[in-house]
Amino acid sequence: MKRKHSEAILATYELKRVIYLDVNIELNGKLPVEIKVSLFKRLGSKDRYRARVARLEHYRIQPSFPQRKGVPAHQASDEEIWVQDPFFQLGEREMRATSVTDAIQQLLSAIKTKLD
Repeated sequence: MKRKHSEAILATYELKRVIYLDVNIELNGKLPVEIKVSLFKRLGSKDRYRARVARLEHYRIQPSFPQRKGVPAHQASDEEIWVQDPFFQLGEREMRATSVTDAIQQLLSAIKTKLD
């Protein structure tokens, strides 16, 4: 039996807050590590939230197309890219909180616990 597209959506979340942290840990020779925490609230719920934690990584990217005589036509560029961070293992688990502030406090507590 085919599902209607409207039945395929399980939950909808709204971005409520983004905070940035400088974390005093060394990762790949870099200190401090820049962390971004995005907090989402489940629409239609009073107390359900979800979070994503990402760290800022720096990459040198070399385009492979277009080429001239087998050599890339454009120079490499240094880019900053937010990468979802498995270190904190917060993933996209849902949590319960009484407010956005309470949810942020729970997340900060979980991050501090992971760093200890």
